[in-house]
Amino acid sequence: MVGPYYNGQTVTPNANFGRGAHIRRNSALTIVNSIFSGYPVAGLIIDSRRTNAAFQSGVAVYKNNIVAGIPQGWAGRLASSSDTLALTTSTQVAAWVVANGTDTFTTSNEVNLVRPFLYSNPNYAPASGSVANAGSNFTTGKTPFNSSPIVDFTFAPAVPNSKVYNFTNLTNTRGINTTYTWDFGGLGSSTQENPSFTFTTNGSFIVKLTAKNAFDSSFVNKTVVVSVSDKPAANFTYVQGTAAGSRDFTFTNTTDEKGVATTYAWDFGVTTSTADTSSAKNPVFTYAANGTYTVRLIASNAFLADTITKTVTLTATDVKEVNIAINQIAVYPNPANENVTVSFDLLNANDVQIDLIDITGKTIRATNSMRFSSGMNEISLNTADITQGIYFVKVSTTELSKTTRLVIIK
Repeated sequence: MVGPYYNGQTVTPNANFGRGAHIRRNSALTIVNSIFSGYPVAGLIIDSRRTNAAFQSGVAVYKNNIVAGIPQGWAGRLASSSDTLALTTSTQVAAWVVANGTDTFTTSNEVNLVRPFLYSNPNYAPASGSVANAGSNFTTGKTPFNSSPIVDFTFAPAVPNSKVYNFTNLTNTRGINTTYTWDFGGLGSSTQENPSFTFTTNGSFIVKLTAKNAFDSSFVNKTVVVSVSDKPAANFTYVQGTAAGSRDFTFTNTTDEKGVATTYAWDFGVTTSTADTSSAKNPVFTYAANGTYTVRLIASNAFLADTITKTVTLTATDVKEVNIAINQIAVYPNPANENVTVSFDLLNANDVQIDLIDITGKTIRATNSMRFSSGMNEISLNTADITQGIYFVKVSTTELSKTTRLVIIK
């Protein structure tokens, strides 16, 4: 069907030649694989509510056509606002026409017919290379306007390692007003077209999108697998070596890794050195001097990290010991408060003196030398008046000594 407009002419044609197909009066017409070119108003006009209803029920069909050279740009429209039913606006009609396989072109000559406007000797056949030479479909059948929406969507986390997911609605509405209902695995819902949702836990969740128009509805389910690495909770304990003069510290990592592979970065707080680091899980570090150090542990997984710092006080002394003739010594309770018991095992009977020494090496309490028999012996010391801190208990015979650490708390 070739109308009066040739490639953008501005002449005003007879009003009877304004539209390519004007469908009215409850028509059951089927128009497929056809060309409508050069009509000033529209390629398709739907006239009357009965015609609208015929397209709704599938009695009438307009599909897989070519519309070209329509100055007002309407591939399809309503004859008047009173003709609304399934398609309530001309914009919806135009969108439905395109969605159902109709190609549109701005000018008539883009269709590339042989001589459509040479009225003395016209030829309406498609020329070589014409868009009309391909794409026909004689098995399309009748598709009503109120076909079910073709529901689809995609989803992705808002940012990597996030439980917040963005959902993108890809539903084909077939040009009909459509509403949406989302069900996020029973955890929540939304009626937005493109919502976001926060899952509170890891797991697999079936997300359902239902699309509904005035005549039908359909839905699709998709499984969203949420697997987010939680932030580790860094922590550690430490203990100093018990040997006299020791500056060795053993660090025990107590980080809660939340079930995710975790790496570690230690800094032992020696500000004058760059070699005071470790990536071991449970390192041992030897300090060069007494002092107070801030130890930092960073625990990291693939996405998140946590940091903790603790203050370590080094109180090693230069008290020297020899342990020949004394098998072992012990103090208890340790830490102590008001009293402490010193236990020692002598290889032979000997004179023994007990000294309590502070971290500077000063003796702050000493017993008189007394004779003890071989084997296990005990002596009690009153520490009620001694301030809180770290001390050393030295057990000495007439020629030998052995030292152990004591902590007093108040």
